[in-house]
Amino acid sequence: MSDISSEDLRREIQAVLKDADLATISAKRVREQVEGKLNCSLLSRKKEFDKIVMEVINEQQDEEDEDDDEGKGSRCGSRR
Repeated sequence: MSDISSEDLRREIQAVLKDADLATISAKRVREQVEGKLNCSLLSRKKEFDKIVMEVINEQQDEEDEDDDEGKGSRCGSRR
């Protein structure tokens, strides 16, 4: 089933990665989980899938970094 759009794939990947340990998860495991949920093979779209996985991981890491920076900024502001 290659009818699934890139945006739908992105949403499914985001759902899988939302609570995943980004240090240990692999694109293959994400793909297997999405394939299981959608009951289809995405092997023919492996390159596209891997690219989206990396984009989502980078977005999540950027958000975590921003959250960390905000927390540090409030502590540094009170320091003299």
